[in-house]
Amino acid sequence: MQAAEKLAECLCGITTKKICAGCGKPVCNHCGIEQICSFDPKNIKVEYYCATCAQDPSKNVWGTLY
Repeated sequence: MQAAEKLAECLCGITTKKICAGCGKPVCNHCGIEQICSFDPKNIKVEYYCATCAQDPSKNVWGTLY
């Protein structure tokens, strides 16, 4: 038997599986920013960032490109 996965809560109270790639805090679809972070079109990688980490160029190098 496999253990159940525990869902985390975003700061706004919504349960989510998404984690900020910059700080590790849980983020939901409304509070988080979703970005494609890959150069290879065959292997697309999507990362999620909280509002603070999305604006920080040391944590989100892709944010300055958009």
